[in-house]
Amino acid sequence: MTLEQTADKIESERSKFSTITLKVAGEAGMGIFASGEMLAKAWARAGYDVFTYTEYPSLIRGGHNTYHIRIGDEPVRSQVQHVDILIALNEESIHLHLDEMTPQGMIIYDSTKVRKWKPEDSPRKDVRFLGIPMLDTALKAGGTKITKNVVAVGAVMALVGLPRDYLDAVIRHQFGKRPKIAEMNIHVAKAGYDYLIENIGEKLFKIQLKAGESKQKMLINCSDALSMGLIKGGLKAYFGYPMTPATPVLTFLTQHQKEFELVCFQVEDELAAINFAIGASVMGARAACGTSGGGFSLMTEAFGLAGSAEIPLVVVEAMRPGPSTGLPTWTGQGDLLFVAFASQGDFPRAILAPGDHEEHFELGFKALNLAEKYQMPVVILTDKWAVTSQATVPVFDTSNLKIERGKIITPENYKDILTEGVEFKRYEFTEDGISLRSIPGVPGATHRVSGNEHDEYGHINEDAENRRKMMDKRMKKLETLKNNKEDWPDPKIHGYPLEESDIAIISWGTTKQIILEAIARLEHRGIKASLIHVSHVWPFPTEFFESIKDKVKKTIVIENNYIGHFNKLLRQEALFDTDYQFFKDDGRPFFPEEITEKIEEIFSEQLSN
Repeated sequence: MTLEQTADKIESERSKFSTITLKVAGEAGMGIFASGEMLAKAWARAGYDVFTYTEYPSLIRGGHNTYHIRIGDEPVRSQVQHVDILIALNEESIHLHLDEMTPQGMIIYDSTKVRKWKPEDSPRKDVRFLGIPMLDTALKAGGTKITKNVVAVGAVMALVGLPRDYLDAVIRHQFGKRPKIAEMNIHVAKAGYDYLIENIGEKLFKIQLKAGESKQKMLINCSDALSMGLIKGGLKAYFGYPMTPATPVLTFLTQHQKEFELVCFQVEDELAAINFAIGASVMGARAACGTSGGGFSLMTEAFGLAGSAEIPLVVVEAMRPGPSTGLPTWTGQGDLLFVAFASQGDFPRAILAPGDHEEHFELGFKALNLAEKYQMPVVILTDKWAVTSQATVPVFDTSNLKIERGKIITPENYKDILTEGVEFKRYEFTEDGISLRSIPGVPGATHRVSGNEHDEYGHINEDAENRRKMMDKRMKKLETLKNNKEDWPDPKIHGYPLEESDIAIISWGTTKQIILEAIARLEHRGIKASLIHVSHVWPFPTEFFESIKDKVKKTIVIENNYIGHFNKLLRQEALFDTDYQFFKDDGRPFFPEEITEKIEEIFSEQLSN
């Protein structure tokens, strides 16, 4: 195949998997995120599927920020490496992202900020440039200094051929309580829209959009989806200390606590957060806390208390790259082994790792059920990429969701369960490892809660035989959970059936949608791939992976960390050796193009050998 044919093939693939990609770039404080959100919401209103991805450094102010938007006629759930339209709010943005531009792409830049550099100086002669005096244009339209980015937003709407009505509606909704501010921004956006028409004329962007019917979808990020799942699951108390990237869950729940009659409280540190949640759970409330890896490090002793004392607890652990402070505003999957074996000693815990927006909602709901049914801590592992990335998703289906509280004694049912005059065994030995628990104050159900080893009544007991039986009782819960396939289903297989695929990709958590797009691209290039995606990570699905060993031709595990946490668990728990590994730990998510290239390399090497 010639170079020209290869280029045509890639361009054909690019067109197939993307309608338009846009990036807003500049220094923090220039309105990068506000501009991006206006466009994302406007395009969603126009009937398009939208995905957004943000990058920003861990600085209070300054540093290079970007807001990546991708839109299509069909669902899009991943960022890509190329850019069709760049809004460069300073000169640095032009130089940083010029290589990402597609042929005939357009860079709209602020000519009041970019003075020394000129378009004719660009090494990319296949990229078009439009300089707009954004500040002057905004002021002439009756705006202020901070509205100059809205000029660029209006210009982009004109560039892709969409009516301004959608943008106007977004602005009015955004400034609903300040109509004068809304109208000012609408005038500024119109000025940008008109400026582009006047200066580009008929030479509009190569991809023109046509407004369609509304798809009745929500534009939300995974932190909002997760929070909605917790609320739907009956959450009554949430505690946290602000730590990127877990803070958005705390923020969302705080904003809606009155509406849904829950307590959301910012405490002094992560130790307080988990202990508050444990206390609320003991009192009978469905409780959760949230943090990132550094905060979870502080929570580990109390995490063990919840395991030992069999206290229901949900922990939202939003990952970012470590160690120590690491990369606070970037993404990664480097906490899996830490969470799986956190705290001293052995005790049961469950780990859920949702792969997309829908799963964040579903597993947020489910985590509360699991915590109470099995009376143990449940961790929801997500990451910065997921909690800040928005996508258009259908309204969540709640028709089959049912709150299950497990074996619990309440003031309403105690007379049917307890025998008068018989001392209550809070930690009674049972076949499934799960005992009756009660809410404090229930007549006849008085008991002790202790982190010390204890007997069936909760009294401290260091007898060897009691210790063995109590350990067996607690750990039995994992077997009980794994045997309940409704609560703990096997990993899902996407794409081609394993027997038909050329290669099986194994992943967990939020790499799911990126890999699914890579699979579609691989099919376009003649390679059949399947995805084995694991969202119910611990207890480990050992039997499933043992059962598929003879079904797969080639395997590759893909995860966003340095040592391959899940890959190690595969070997440790199922003696499953993958043929290839693809790990990434630079704080950036995978791109579908990277995965496509990696797997193509595998097959090209095989052919050459």
